Amino acid sequence: AQATATAFLDAVVAGEFAVAYGLLTAERQARTGPAEFAELYAGDQALTAYTIDGTTIVRGQGQLRAETHAQVRFTTGEAARLLVGLLPESQGRWRVAEVRLGERW
Repeated sequence: AQATATAFLDAVVAGEFAVAYGLLTAERQARTGPAEFAELYAGDQALTAYTIDGTTIVRGQGQLRAETHAQVRFTTGEAARLLVGLLPESQGRWRVAEVRLGERW
């Protein structure tokens, strides 16, 4: 799970939005198109760096999921906590189901 979160954040920082988009769950891709996804990480929202604090695997309500906690830095110089929520898909691969930003500082 952490390898997928790392690959996702690497792609976002590098501006390789098609690669990052490909790591989303099918459900997330159905809700957000590639252009809209790229727009989420453009301008002041662009990430320039990140540090992963850790990943927790959780089994709840019969479903396995993972949460990767990170700290990210934006082009503005601001920083924020970030949660990358992941779900397992076929063949043991993890996919990004959600990305939540905390308060900036």
